[in-house]
Amino acid sequence: MQIKREILDASIFLVDDSPTSLRLFEKILKDAGFSHITSFQQESQALVAMLTKPPDLVLLDMILHQTTAVDILKTLKNNIKTRNLPVIVLSHSSDENLILQCLQQGAEDFIPKESNPLEVLVRINNILTRNYSMKSLFEKNRRLEEDIRFAAHVQEKFQKMTNLHMKHHHVEVIWHPYNIASGDFYFATSFPHEKTFFFLLDVSGHGVGAALVGFHLNFLTQQWIATRSLASAEHLQRYVEWINGEMEKEYGAMGIFLSGIFGLCDEESETIHLISAGSPPPIVQTETFATVELKNSVAIGVVSPAIFHLNSFSTKSWKRLLFFTDGIYEIQSPSKEMLSISGFLQILTSLEKDGKFSLANLYNRIAKEYAYHFEDDVTIFMLEKIP
Repeated sequence: MQIKREILDASIFLVDDSPTSLRLFEKILKDAGFSHITSFQQESQALVAMLTKPPDLVLLDMILHQTTAVDILKTLKNNIKTRNLPVIVLSHSSDENLILQCLQQGAEDFIPKESNPLEVLVRINNILTRNYSMKSLFEKNRRLEEDIRFAAHVQEKFQKMTNLHMKHHHVEVIWHPYNIASGDFYFATSFPHEKTFFFLLDVSGHGVGAALVGFHLNFLTQQWIATRSLASAEHLQRYVEWINGEMEKEYGAMGIFLSGIFGLCDEESETIHLISAGSPPPIVQTETFATVELKNSVAIGVVSPAIFHLNSFSTKSWKRLLFFTDGIYEIQSPSKEMLSISGFLQILTSLEKDGKFSLANLYNRIAKEYAYHFEDDVTIFMLEKIP
């Protein structure tokens, strides 16, 4: 029988109080090409060795001098280091009840000692091959998880706002990924003459792929800022139309698009210019909280060319302006009750009434009342007027 080299490299423990049985199975394994074989006549020594450095496979006699395979299997399955250790039970016995107990305790297989050597090798090879494949898959997943964690760390650092110098406003952001890496992202930067550009966007997807789209858009934005202006409503309009074309060109065929909002806050003229691209309506606070109905446009990357509607209004009377991605609507209570815009407004009003308004307190209130049940990325971006 031909067995792959990586399988022949497996470490195997033989546990049997019969020297004759040990010699028999040692010969079967060595003749097949296995070289990492350790034999034990004392079950206590075998158990210590298994718990210290688990092998790839154990061939375990069902009835030993001081115990049975059932008891050893119980010990192995109750230890985190050996709970997944594959064990094949060997026996001359035909006690079906004992065989069943071994299988119920997690034995991978049962082989009668009088079995044909080829049958023994086939069963051993099948279990080791499956175990090898599972270990390989586990290692690939471990590396992938490490990559994702690193990507999430990079994304969090990447989203930190730079060159943000606002004279009359404070900016606060909550960014809560549904998974490790997020499809939500934001950006803000200030220009001379008291002008600040920002966006808050949501990629139609999750994870590292969506995060990379955010990196790309951030790169394109930096490229625009380095070569062109973003200091007027007209500039904002042209930038959004250009970004839409770039996104549609790169990702349109893949069915990826972005919803969100682009803004330019002009502190000098006390005006804010907004282009909403499939974004939930922002919330403004004057004396009370209310939604701001904007003239909406299509999501970025859906249609090119597309007309994006510019919305402009005065900031003289407002205290706060909150923008958020549509993940806020996906928040559910344990009873599956959705947060909804009305529930969101109630929480905002309650925090203001208690004199505890901040995005951190807002997030904590939502997390407490809705038991951390988030079905999507959640990002909230707030402009707050400095008294």
